Amino acid sequence: MLVRRESSSGLIGGAYRIVEPVGRGWAGVVYRAEHVMMGRMTSLKVVTSAGVASSDFIDRFREAAHLLSELSDPRIATIHDMGIEPPNRIYIAADLIEGKSLAAIIAESGPLPPQKVLDVVRAIIKGLQTAHALGVVHGSIKPSNIIISEEGPHIVDFAARRIISATGDEAFTTMTSFGPVYGEPAYLAPEQVKGAEVTAKTDVYGLGLLMYELLTGAKPFRMELPHLVAAAQVETPAEPPREFKPWLKVPKFIDVAVMRALSKDPGHRQGSAKDLHDELEGEIVPEKEPAAPGRPARAATRPAAGVPGRAKEPTKAPPRTEAKPVSPGEDEPKRAAAAAPDDAEAKAAAPGGPRLVLYERKKVRAVYPLAGETTLIGRAGECDIIIDDPSISRRHARVTIKQGRVTVEDLGSLNGTFINGDAVERGHVEHADRLSLGSVDLYFQDD
Repeated sequence: MLVRRESSSGLIGGAYRIVEPVGRGWAGVVYRAEHVMMGRMTSLKVVTSAGVASSDFIDRFREAAHLLSELSDPRIATIHDMGIEPPNRIYIAADLIEGKSLAAIIAESGPLPPQKVLDVVRAIIKGLQTAHALGVVHGSIKPSNIIISEEGPHIVDFAARRIISATGDEAFTTMTSFGPVYGEPAYLAPEQVKGAEVTAKTDVYGLGLLMYELLTGAKPFRMELPHLVAAAQVETPAEPPREFKPWLKVPKFIDVAVMRALSKDPGHRQGSAKDLHDELEGEIVPEKEPAAPGRPARAATRPAAGVPGRAKEPTKAPPRTEAKPVSPGEDEPKRAAAAAPDDAEAKAAAPGGPRLVLYERKKVRAVYPLAGETTLIGRAGECDIIIDDPSISRRHARVTIKQGRVTVEDLGSLNGTFINGDAVERGHVEHADRLSLGSVDLYFQDD
C-alpha cells in the first residue's frame, strides 16, 4: 500500500488527477480525484509538511499503512492507496462516498430528529467496533467525517490525525495551556488535549460530541478561540442537551448516554463503543407535559430564538460598512496595532449582533459586521465585505440573515466555501462556527 514515487505530468503520486476540492480540514485538503489509469473516482487527501522527509515519520507512516490495509467494513470508506511524494507531500486515497456529510446536513437543516440520530449513530458504532477490534482508533469523529449515502452512514478519514501528528509539524498544532495539540479542539477528547494515551474510549467521547451536535445543532463548547475550546474539553462539564435546548425534547435515555460519553475521565465513560450502542437500544416514547389539576394539558411551544422562554426583542441592524484588510504603508506600526487588537479591545469595539471575525495567532485581526439582510463577500469593490486575498474570488459568497437564521451561499467561487471544513453550496452557521473562504478562516459570532 505504501508507495514513494515522484510526481509526473502534474498528477498526485503519478496517478491521481485532481477534479475539485470537497473538504478542507485543520491539516489538509480532500479532493475528488480520478485515478487516470483505472478511470476510478476517489477521495484524495493531500497534506504538505517538511516532517514527511524524516525517517521516523516514514516508519510510522508504513506502520499505519499496514494496519489500515486490514480495515474493512461496509460502514467505513476503504483506504486503498497511501504514498509519500518527495520532497514534502503525502496522499491518502480512499473510496469516494457519494452523499452528504452530517456537517452539511446540520448546516442546511439544523438538528436531526432523535430517532434519526439513533439510526445514524448505531451504524457508526458498528463500524467503529470493527476498527477497535483491530486496535485502530479513529481519533477525530465529527460531522464532516460521516458521509450519508443511499446505503447509509460511512466513516471517512481514518487515521488521518495519527499520520499527521507523526510529522511533528507545529504548523498543524493549536497551542494550549496543556501544550500543542493536533486536530480540531472542538472534536478532541480530554486525553488528546493532555497528550495522554488514545484508546477506544477516545472514540466514545467523540461519539458523545457527535450526538450532542446532531441533537442540538451546536457543539457543547462554543468558545471563540481554539485554545479556549481545548481547555473546556478538559475542565468544563458540558451542559446536558435537554437543558441546553429543552424545546427539542431530547429523550432522557439519550441525554444520559451522551453525558456519560462526555465524561472527562475515560474510566467514567461507557466501557466500549458496544456498551454505548447497548445504552441507545431504548425505545423513544414521546414525553407529555403534565396538565394542571382540572385543566387540559397545553401543547408545548418553542420559545423565540435567544434566551429560552423569553421573547427576543427586535434589534436595529448597524449601518452597512465596507471592511478592507489593512495594507502596509507609511504608518505601518499604527496600522499593525489597529489591525491586531487583543481580544478585550476587540470585544469592546466590536458591534453587537452577527459578525465574522478574522484571527491571527490568537489575536483579532479584523471584525466584519453582518449588517442588513444580505452581505456580499469577495475581492471586488462592489462587495460589502472586501477581503483582498488571492484565494478569494471577486464575488465569493453571500451571507443572508432571515428570521434569525444565518445562511451562507457560495457564488461559484474558484476555491470553494467551507463550514467547519465541509464544502458547501449553501448552508447555515451558528455561533463559533468556522467559515472558510478559500484559504481564509473567519469565525461567525452572534452574542
